[in-house]
Amino acid sequence: MDELIKIISIKKLKKIGMYSLETSSGDLEVSDDIIVKFRLEVDKELSKEEFKNLKKENDKRNIFFAVCNYISYGMRSEYEIYHYLEEHDVKHNDAKSIVGELKDCKMIDDEELAGYILDSVIRNKKGPKVFQNKIFERHVKVDLNNYPYSEEVEEEIIAEVIKKLYDKKKNLPIKKQKEQLYLKLLRDGFTGSIVERMISKVSFIDESDKTLEKEVEKLNKKYEKLPSEEKKIKMIRSLMQKGYEYSKITKVVR
Repeated sequence: MDELIKIISIKKLKKIGMYSLETSSGDLEVSDDIIVKFRLEVDKELSKEEFKNLKKENDKRNIFFAVCNYISYGMRSEYEIYHYLEEHDVKHNDAKSIVGELKDCKMIDDEELAGYILDSVIRNKKGPKVFQNKIFERHVKVDLNNYPYSEEVEEEIIAEVIKKLYDKKKNLPIKKQKEQLYLKLLRDGFTGSIVERMISKVSFIDESDKTLEKEVEKLNKKYEKLPSEEKKIKMIRSLMQKGYEYSKITKVVR
């Protein structure tokens, strides 16, 4: 007959719902649902097989609580949960069971996560490409057609971004203003054709004369050792690359 394993003591821990289980085969930290499921009490004796099952179930509970803690810091996709469990050496069948339990209690829901990501992207004034990238990066299993980022919303946000940056760009040449806005909006994930159309509607104001004078002063110092004509050519070329008009440049350089 196999040697039985005896429960020596059960002590409540400071962690909510957790207990220290002292047995003749070593100590365990178990949750209250393990106590209930295996009907544990002091002096109870378990066979080695029963104790093995208890430990297996307890390990599963512990990783479940760890996953719950992981989710508490932010919504996770089903893929991210599987990846987390894989990193913690959880067997596939156990991982599948844990994911199923989490889905049943709506702690993971890719459809809900996709909606949350879309709302967050729009709220932070980012474009549809940012939304798509986040969905793909996090392997959220949804049909993107069910989460449309409408052209009307995109135009509205682009208009807001342009309005916010408009006054800050007036000290630059119009060509530079347009270029910087265009590149920023592309980086933020907006559609190139819509960005071009929205920028074309803006009446830009050029208040770059003072900025041009400062640029000329800097270039004067930078090229001060060059012959006059070479210096002039380099200055004009540099300023044109920065978007200033040739007619304005030649006036200031002279």
